[in-house]
Amino acid sequence: MAMPEICRYLDDIETVFLRNVSPPIQVAEIEGEVDVSSLACAYELVCVRYPVLKARIRSDRERFLLEVDPDHRPGIVVRDGDMETLRKLADSSWDPGNGVAELSIVRDRRFVYVALRADHAVIDGLNWTATFAELWRLYSAIVEGTEVSIQTTRSLPAAPLELFTERGWNVTAVGPPTGAGDEESGPELCDVVDERVRFGREITAALPVVARQHGTSVHGLVCGALLLAMRRQAPPASSAHYGWMSCTSLVDLRKHLSPPVGVDEAVGMLGTHVANVVVTVASDPIAIGSQVKAQLTTALQERAVRPMWELRAEGTRDQQRSADLPGLSITNLGRVPRFEQPPGMVITDWLRVFKSRDHMSHRPLFVVYTYDGHLSILGRYSASVYSPQDRQRMSKAIEIQVSALAG
Repeated sequence: MAMPEICRYLDDIETVFLRNVSPPIQVAEIEGEVDVSSLACAYELVCVRYPVLKARIRSDRERFLLEVDPDHRPGIVVRDGDMETLRKLADSSWDPGNGVAELSIVRDRRFVYVALRADHAVIDGLNWTATFAELWRLYSAIVEGTEVSIQTTRSLPAAPLELFTERGWNVTAVGPPTGAGDEESGPELCDVVDERVRFGREITAALPVVARQHGTSVHGLVCGALLLAMRRQAPPASSAHYGWMSCTSLVDLRKHLSPPVGVDEAVGMLGTHVANVVVTVASDPIAIGSQVKAQLTTALQERAVRPMWELRAEGTRDQQRSADLPGLSITNLGRVPRFEQPPGMVITDWLRVFKSRDHMSHRPLFVVYTYDGHLSILGRYSASVYSPQDRQRMSKAIEIQVSALAG
């Protein structure tokens, strides 16, 4: 069989994401009207800019081939529904052999949701942001009748393992974990419930100011607030009310390589850092967060933050020891700039929807980001560990701790 013009094999990092990470959905919540034909035209142009969105992944013996079909014309699936419809979409079957990305429109009486479901082997948080920014720029030009310009690309993102090696970040080529994709090879498959806390502009704007005053970062402040909120949910008489806790941060390593890796250049370049800190119910969240930030900064300077796929494949004694501590994981997507607002509509929110049944440890995972001046903290909780009352208490505690940081 002849090889397609634009193709390459997935490397070990991308294969881990393909086999182990369920494809989430990134959603723009919109008030107003969306012209479907104009959006379809804009999306087709986005796929010219990012041809990987037109790709498929097929198994080729023991490897996976990422290939772009030049004749593939991506369409848009239009549905009537609401957020529950999007959750069902996230739970639906997924076969990257049919395509690595799917754009949908879900409409209810108040909102229009434009949703991009994509495989994590070929896209990550920053890529989703760049893709949507380009989509709305092109859509605006089309509906306004102005000149449309795009930067054409006839290549796929680079293999991340190659860039790690090329730019001097030593990695261990241990290959994909044995049994990858099997339910027994990682965290158990369980029901997962998402709870989001969204903050107003005043609180969101105050956090960077507080972080600068104390020589830390917003990421550090949020970590401190989350760890303290979690600690204070423990029963008062239990040993879990004081002592060591761990905070696992997922870190985008692209900007820490030399030269830095561009957002479009590669995906999946994530590292994992575990900070262990002492937390009591009387701890200062700023002090906690400053310790988390200091440990992370030192690890990055020493290049001790390991690519996530390495740790998943082989683990470390430090990570295994930290897994025995109470704690949490956090991924901080940073600040998402306000998208271009096309005529006749306002993009009011930026959401991520995950599967309701997924591989999840006993620890909660928090997805943190700011869109249009509003900080969001999305908590993902194992339903077998956190009851509805536990999740409500945790969300309230997060709201209290973060609001208190802002003064």
